[in-house]
Amino acid sequence: MPLALAVALSKKGLLPIEERNDANVLSQAAALDCALLITYDSHLRGIDFEKLTLIFHELDLGAPVIATPAEVVTKFYL
Repeated sequence: MPLALAVALSKKGLLPIEERNDANVLSQAAALDCALLITYDSHLRGIDFEKLTLIFHELDLGAPVIATPAEVVTKFYL
């Protein structure tokens, strides 16, 4: 399932096709039911969360919130 989701993310234009590793990371996070994905990757950070949520909802998955480590620290610890 993660591979199929990765392909869908690229086909729907959420991630460039050459960023298939990013699509794989995101699809594996969804398959593992991760609520939060912490990354500095600009492609993952720039993803349209609303579109991502809709795609994941169609597949009965929850979309993880994508944030940088600094955002998490600032939001929850400062």
